[in-house]
Amino acid sequence: MNLRSYTFWSLLCTNLVFACILCPVQSKAQWVFSQRETDSIISITFEQIYSIEFDKASRNTHILMSAFPDHPSGFFLDALLLWWKMLLEPANVEYKDVFLERLQKTIDVSNQILSVKEQSPMALFFKGGAYGYRGRYYSNKGIWNKASTDVKIAFETLNEVKRIAPNNHDVMLGTGLFNYFVEVLPEEYPVLSVLLYLFPKGDKQLGILQLKSAAEHSKYSKTEAKFSLLQIFANLEQRPQEALMLAEELYSMYPNNAVFHRYVAKSNYALSNVFQAEQVWKEIIMNYKKQKPGYDIYLVREALYYVGELLFLQEEYGSAIRYFLKCEEASQRIDGTNSKFRSLSLIRIGNIYDLLLERETAIGYYSRVLSWDDNYTSHELAKKYLVFPFRLATSTTNNEDE
Repeated sequence: MNLRSYTFWSLLCTNLVFACILCPVQSKAQWVFSQRETDSIISITFEQIYSIEFDKASRNTHILMSAFPDHPSGFFLDALLLWWKMLLEPANVEYKDVFLERLQKTIDVSNQILSVKEQSPMALFFKGGAYGYRGRYYSNKGIWNKASTDVKIAFETLNEVKRIAPNNHDVMLGTGLFNYFVEVLPEEYPVLSVLLYLFPKGDKQLGILQLKSAAEHSKYSKTEAKFSLLQIFANLEQRPQEALMLAEELYSMYPNNAVFHRYVAKSNYALSNVFQAEQVWKEIIMNYKKQKPGYDIYLVREALYYVGELLFLQEEYGSAIRYFLKCEEASQRIDGTNSKFRSLSLIRIGNIYDLLLERETAIGYYSRVLSWDDNYTSHELAKKYLVFPFRLATSTTNNEDE
């Protein structure tokens, strides 16, 4: 799956998430908490999830599920909590089944409400949000038929949201994402044209403006809108300065969030802020050593590679080699075989030995890469440097910002 199509599905399926808390909680158990207390619990839980305070958030979601068993809010928030756990621990499969169960429960409870009150905005919001996250999960797994079905339902729900509150800034999160991606993706990925043909015509610039409006003026979806803009600017629009501003803002708000921390590092690297990028990537490595939640071996492998690359750019070759070797070691622990970062680390070590005029050692590293499966044009690069020794004047960057 390529980056842009992945980002499309990931963001597209998320756009209804925060709209679901625009309507008040009403249930048979309403006497347990006042409306103000309930709204406070929901808002606090969202903040705790972004702050990676999972134990506190879990207590709140279970309070809501227990106090309001006939309302979808608790089940949905618990699914969102599990989603962030999966996001921060991609190798951990223990959350998957409960995550899908919580989403199905959200859909079932919402449908029960809709069977009595067909146009219940609250039930439509939560139902759409549940289908959106499930569609996002299926798209990440490459299960496109299920993903497209869920996206269609989420899209129909978004239309209901627009009808109910056309000028609401929270709703602009969803409309902005649709307008942006429906225009951008068919031009670059015709395979998506058939599916996107079912959606209204998009408007990329309008979409960005709507996301900015949601980020600035919305009541509930400010953080999600900023995160969506960050992903667009960093991964799709190649606007690293704006991405850095958003990443730093989000990380300052949620200093325990490894995802936002990573984007600070990525954006500094994209801007060639060598010293700042090195510092932030090293902070990530240190947080991994401290065993902070979200700083797993996948993230530290990436950090080790980029610190090596940054040291290479500063001609600190001995230190760079040490980081590249640590990156290779992390890759072996993760994959056992080959990976993008492992291949590029060894190619870069070969480059360094070429610069040090130790040609035979360099050839050894290039040859090792060729003995593995091709990964991210690794064979092309290795073959090139086997024929033409690496020189700084003719160098090309070995990596692409993900």
